Amino acid sequence: MSLQLVGDVVLAVVAVRVLGRDVLALVRRAATATVRLGVSELHRGGEQRDGRT
Repeated sequence: MSLQLVGDVVLAVVAVRVLGRDVLALVRRAATATVRLGVSELHRGGEQRDGRT
């Protein structure tokens, strides 16, 4: 585990402890939105390669 990763994990834990569970819910929503965006980009890129619109 790199020192930067340890720092990121500690910062995340402190943020959750200080700001409460609302931050954790916000992070989960952001992660979900990022995954959805990535999946839609993958599907869109696949359609362009196949010649479909």
